Amino acid sequence: MSAPNLTDNDPIKLSPRQMQILKLLAKGHSYKAISASLDLTLGTIKQHVHLLLKKSECPNKAAAVNRLQRGELFSKKR
Repeated sequence: MSAPNLTDNDPIKLSPRQMQILKLLAKGHSYKAISASLDLTLGTIKQHVHLLLKKSECPNKAAAVNRLQRGELFSKKR
C-alpha cells in the first residue's frame, strides 16, 4: 500500500506528542532540551521527528515548521 499523495492544501494529522515536539522545535529547542523537558529519551524524540517528517512529507524540520506555521498540520484528538 503506497502513501497517499498530499497536496499543499491537505491538513496533516499528527499525534498530540508529535505536535508537541514540532511546536518545541519551532521555538528553537534542541532535541536534547526537548528530551529533558518531556522526560523522554533522545532516541524517542528522534523517532517522533522521523515519523512526523514522514507523515507530513517534509524533507526536513524547517519545512515541517513552515507547514505548522501555515496551519497545515493538526493534532489528532485522543
